[in-house]
Amino acid sequence: MIVPFNEPFLPAGSLKIALNSADLLRTQGKYYEGCKKLITQKLGFKNIILTSSCTSALELIALSINIQPGDEVILPSYTYVSTANAFVLRGAKLVFIDTYASHPSMDIGKIEKAITKRTKAIVVVHYGGIALDYKGLQRLKKKYNIPLVEDAAHCLGSKSGKNFIGSVGDFAAFSFHETKNISCGQGGAAIINNPAFWDRANVIAQCGTDKIDFISKKVKFYSWKNLGSNFLLAEPLCAILSESLKLMKDINQKRMSIWKKYHQALVPLSEDGLIQLPPYDLEGNGHIFYMLTKDKKTRTDLIKYLKAQGIETTFHYFPLHLSSYYLKNGAKAYLKNTEYISDRLIRLPLFYRLTNQQQDLVIKNIRKFFSKLSDGS
Repeated sequence: MIVPFNEPFLPAGSLKIALNSADLLRTQGKYYEGCKKLITQKLGFKNIILTSSCTSALELIALSINIQPGDEVILPSYTYVSTANAFVLRGAKLVFIDTYASHPSMDIGKIEKAITKRTKAIVVVHYGGIALDYKGLQRLKKKYNIPLVEDAAHCLGSKSGKNFIGSVGDFAAFSFHETKNISCGQGGAAIINNPAFWDRANVIAQCGTDKIDFISKKVKFYSWKNLGSNFLLAEPLCAILSESLKLMKDINQKRMSIWKKYHQALVPLSEDGLIQLPPYDLEGNGHIFYMLTKDKKTRTDLIKYLKAQGIETTFHYFPLHLSSYYLKNGAKAYLKNTEYISDRLIRLPLFYRLTNQQQDLVIKNIRKFFSKLSDGS
């Protein structure tokens, strides 16, 4: 493949650092603590639990909220299945919200009508590293005493105004998967912004024990206090993550410059009505560049055409409300915008080491495809 869809970023020397660490096999060693300090310094988050994945961060959050069978959880359908699984595993009933017509994030304006007496959590997903309507989220949080969870898997370092994504909710979950801007291959973080949940979350993350108090010498020994599991990120991965976190600003700026170049180059196709581009004025970290084709067939043909030119592109989520599991176990839902976007969205190659020549080749061949399409050839 001349232009792969993704190329994981591994900072130079990070593997050597990990393997040479005296804390290599230690749980919560110096790199675990170092990563927490870096996140606090760069983003301002204070109550951080580094986890083995974003999935495990979400599961930790669901346990911290104490989701029970029959509780309702509001969330988008256009998201990765982990967003739902974390709460379904606790017996929650899912209440899906449609996306905006112009963007894959859930329409915050539709959340309030879905709230009932059984609503136990509201989970918002900031798609593609872009925050939408943070002021709306703040109003919602102020009005309702319902835990707000930000699935910010795509968003490390993204801002909405002066606020970093993940700072408004009672909880936030980040991903350090190989596809993310900041990566250690597989990892995540749970941010506990609401201090009322901090002690409970730490007990759950430490296999249901008060080990964190033992580590800080508050108690002489630790014991089983609650339900829990081992959610913590391994020290070697923390060593790799630490080096990536140090480069976060540079990585996000480079990816955002690639994002902007795509957008500017493809505006003529958008003006001709051949594609729909993401809003340009939204703040982000350059995690995903997507565009919408006029129908599913065009997207399929475009992906096939680009592949023949050595360019790897892909679509994204299949809506959860249309999945075989949900259709067997949940109430039917029709989410017009979600289904529209799911059928038409295509993601373009975007990674830190994408060269100008590679990106120019992608742009050139997208233009060529639509030129042929317009000519009917």
